[in-house]
Amino acid sequence: MLALNYFTQVTEPDKEGNIIAISYNGTFNWSNIINEYSEQAITFTDEVFEKEVKRLEKFLSIIEFDDEKTKCNKAAFEAVFVALCKCGKLDSDEEMILKMSWIHEIEKTEIFEKVLSNKLSVVTRLSKTLIEVERKYATT
Repeated sequence: MLALNYFTQVTEPDKEGNIIAISYNGTFNWSNIINEYSEQAITFTDEVFEKEVKRLEKFLSIIEFDDEKTKCNKAAFEAVFVALCKCGKLDSDEEMILKMSWIHEIEKTEIFEKVLSNKLSVVTRLSKTLIEVERKYATT
């Protein structure tokens, strides 16, 4: 999730309406992204590294589980994490709750029916999830 967030940027809408771009220029696959992120992370200052860890800690700490046996679509889980990062919610001191049931609602949408790992599919998922996250947390 941290690697995907690192290479993801909010942009002006493209011709498909996507508001996310991924700035990874190599062959797009999870292994390559994670490897490149790992190489970059070695050079992070303590401050940047701490910020990355705090985002992940906050994300995991705000999740409210409705059922202890709840499973989640990994693509939805990571998309919500990246969207919360991109709209600044995980960098703020704002108290918030993220219900796992809401992530389940997201994963039932059309964009998660058939999860592909190509760059365009990931960009589309992240773009639509960012819109949903901004809509959900606009008043808080």
